[in-house]
Amino acid sequence: MNRWTKLKLKLTLSYLRFMFKASYFFKAKRALMAESRANKICVQLEMNAILVKQFEDASRKQKKSFHWGDIGWQVENAATACEVILRSPESEDLDQYFGRVLPAISELASSYRQSKLDESGYALGTVREIERALIETSQHL
Repeated sequence: MNRWTKLKLKLTLSYLRFMFKASYFFKAKRALMAESRANKICVQLEMNAILVKQFEDASRKQKKSFHWGDIGWQVENAATACEVILRSPESEDLDQYFGRVLPAISELASSYRQSKLDESGYALGTVREIERALIETSQHL
């Protein structure tokens, strides 16, 4: 074999090795991105299920306001505040999401704990239930 042919074979082999490694890297990166996206969707579905439960509880209490007073509206307001905090832009990954949401929910719970408007503690209970679910979810991922 002449030198030119050897050089072409070496270059071809190097190119193929590079393409194989690049292909593996990009496929693995896509797989990680898909897994991360799936995890984020699962977290959002779990949080939505908890919010639905809280809104249903608020509605039940509002319908029986003769017994519950304004507690149903307090629970609804707390769930709505949590819903706003739990919203996530598409560009936010799970680490960023939990890093933003957990302190915000904790701060909301502190504000309800100190509030004179939530003497019964039901709004605080709503926020704490959502916070507890977030913490459990974050530890399982």
